[in-house]
Amino acid sequence: MAKMRGLAVCQMNMMQLLLQKISRRSKAIHKQEKIVNDNLKRKRIYLEKEKFDLMTVLRKSMDMQE
Repeated sequence: MAKMRGLAVCQMNMMQLLLQKISRRSKAIHKQEKIVNDNLKRKRIYLEKEKFDLMTVLRKSMDMQE
């Protein structure tokens, strides 16, 4: 019984450690996502649009460069 209790405690500690690592990484991911979204909005590229077409955006970009 003591071995099972020790195993359960060990598993619980491992899960807490794993969840802490995920939480730390997700904060960095959210920060990068915000930066990317802000840059896209500044360039007037709206990925959320229902009929978003990347080729149209690329063509407009190429036309502006010429």
